[in-house]
Amino acid sequence: MQNLMKILILFALVACSDVEKKPTTETPAEKAGQSQSINDDKVNVQNPMDKNMNSANEAIVSSSSSEELKQACLEQLGNLPAPFTNEHTFKYCNEMLHDVSCNSTLGKPIFHFDKGSAKERHIKVLVFGTIHGDEGAAGSLARDWVHRLKDLEPRSEWRILPILNPDGLEKRTRTNANGVDLNRNFPTNDWFDSAQKFWRKKGARARRFPGNAGGSEKETQCIIKHIEDFKPDFIISIHTPYGVLDFDGPNVVKPASILPWRRLGHMPGSLGRYMWKDNEVPVLTIELKGGEPLVQKQMEDLQDIIGTVAIRSLKSLGRW
Repeated sequence: MQNLMKILILFALVACSDVEKKPTTETPAEKAGQSQSINDDKVNVQNPMDKNMNSANEAIVSSSSSEELKQACLEQLGNLPAPFTNEHTFKYCNEMLHDVSCNSTLGKPIFHFDKGSAKERHIKVLVFGTIHGDEGAAGSLARDWVHRLKDLEPRSEWRILPILNPDGLEKRTRTNANGVDLNRNFPTNDWFDSAQKFWRKKGARARRFPGNAGGSEKETQCIIKHIEDFKPDFIISIHTPYGVLDFDGPNVVKPASILPWRRLGHMPGSLGRYMWKDNEVPVLTIELKGGEPLVQKQMEDLQDIIGTVAIRSLKSLGRW
């Protein structure tokens, strides 16, 4: 009888023990189910942005974000010399596009403008302004080009990035926020062997530092993305202050110009070397004199010169 009582007591203890454990026990399936529902929520939130990442011309998802972009555009324009009127400024910012992957080192959006051509056969021209932040007049010319083109039916197809270095423009520095000269940071074929050696040979000036690797900077990566997306036939890079036109391209007869033609040369990491020497896309560098903006007639003449040089170059290369 005593042995039977011991067995019954032991059985009761084991049963109670099992009952106490059940409320705190979760199966692997239950845990996975809870985790999956949270992850599903995250995926649903992220999906719209994932889709936008595949489009070069998507501004942003929400209207509030669009307002933030417009405000950023207005602030960047305010950093340029020869400012627009308020009416022109708002119209300009309404025309601008933003690739969601194109932002500066400090996160400022890098805007662009697209203008197509109705002609079946046309040249694709890509324009860069203010690659150096202390050359604000370059951005002003690119901005004025946008303003002029938006009401025209041009013979060529255009993409314009007026302010490539918004961080430098705000601080009035040649370099970006990392202290890198973006026009020495393109991943030219000779960058690894020559870029920093060339920089040291020329005195290792901080304002011309090429970076620690070709294409290391967000702004440079943005430029390259636009080049790959737009596939230009001809590139224009606007600078100051030498007051000349410099051409990296085939040897063609150049028309008379308001600015004299002068060969400045290209160096490791420069846009001219990257696009012309390495990729055979001609590059025209416009060096405005002393940062002075062009008047309307000068801008029209310059645009005609660009078209002439572009067509002659493409004919010389057998592409027209």
